[in-house]
Amino acid sequence: MDSKKKLTESILIIAIILSNISQIPSLFGNPIIKSGYALAWMLLFAILLFRKWFGFNMDFLIPPAIFDMLCLLGWAFGKDYMASSLFVPINMSAFILTIGFLFGALVDEQIIKKIAIAYIASSIIVGGVLYVTVFRGIDWSGSSTYVYASKNSAAQFLLVGLILVATLFYVRHRIASGFLIIAYAVLIFMMKSRATIAALAIYLIYFIFFIVESKRERNFYLFLVVIFGLVVVFNPDANHLIIQEIIFNNRGTDMTTLSSGRDLHWKTFRQEFGKYLFWGTGGTYLESMPLAVLMSYGVIGGVPILLFALKPLIYAIKNMWDKRYRIYSLLVVSISLTMLVNSIFEEQAPFGPGVKCYFLWLLFGMYIGKKQYDLLNNYNEEINYNE
Repeated sequence: MDSKKKLTESILIIAIILSNISQIPSLFGNPIIKSGYALAWMLLFAILLFRKWFGFNMDFLIPPAIFDMLCLLGWAFGKDYMASSLFVPINMSAFILTIGFLFGALVDEQIIKKIAIAYIASSIIVGGVLYVTVFRGIDWSGSSTYVYASKNSAAQFLLVGLILVATLFYVRHRIASGFLIIAYAVLIFMMKSRATIAALAIYLIYFIFFIVESKRERNFYLFLVVIFGLVVVFNPDANHLIIQEIIFNNRGTDMTTLSSGRDLHWKTFRQEFGKYLFWGTGGTYLESMPLAVLMSYGVIGGVPILLFALKPLIYAIKNMWDKRYRIYSLLVVSISLTMLVNSIFEEQAPFGPGVKCYFLWLLFGMYIGKKQYDLLNNYNEEINYNE
């Protein structure tokens, strides 16, 4: 490994660790940590930018570019799209995507695993701190309020760690991986983040049918899922814990209570969207990313962002049968699926808030960057051979 490549890899790992530990509650908004990971990402971008990367197709940036042009145009005509809560997360995701793309020329499966270990280790630290400082000694299951206010961001962040463990390390390190997966899952359930629990269930289905290769093992996991479902349905204690205390959060069963008021957001969208069909409101808070972008930016600005949000999933599914890039496809599909599920119930996913979603865009950038780099190299080799 050349020294520049090693330096770039080290800076990326530092950026990941600093970004992740910023999720520790006592470090929220800490200027040193914030400046540290911002500097690391900027330095990484500068180093990668001056490597030989020209000739790559960067059309993945077209949707956010269209969005930004609309925002500038709106500003010129008195509509301040740039003040909306989605403007910064969308552009930060595009920035991280670009870094991943430029890093794609250097990446291989060993580097992916090193990066994953950095993410897993730092997310375990965050999870451990959350347990000790927030949940330990608290009747979290019996509470009708959420013990941790930032539950959705933290739970999705931890779910990415679970996915990395299950996808990359479970086959060869079953005991250690199994322990970590259980720890992640328990914390997610303790947070009562129902959107993330739903995303975890979808990932479990995807893991069983698309990641597990042994038919015998697949049937075993399906058997465990059925047993778990039966226990939840027929065992009073398990039913009370999972359904009443976690899913219903010890509250009523009317739609507004169950959805934490999100049904009112859907109602607002149905009633108001027609008035702002093309250009949007300029910025409206709705707890659902598809609704928020359409209401805020109209069809003109909202559709490019929806396409941008779907791009990682579509690209990974389209290329998933190429065995050379199987690990990239599995990771991008897994994380993208869970974040898109989260986006139905959250305003900023899969773009934010904060560093909640950055790892999806980093991996997706690496995927397309590596694929384009490999194609370009093969093309150059063929030219040299023919000459």
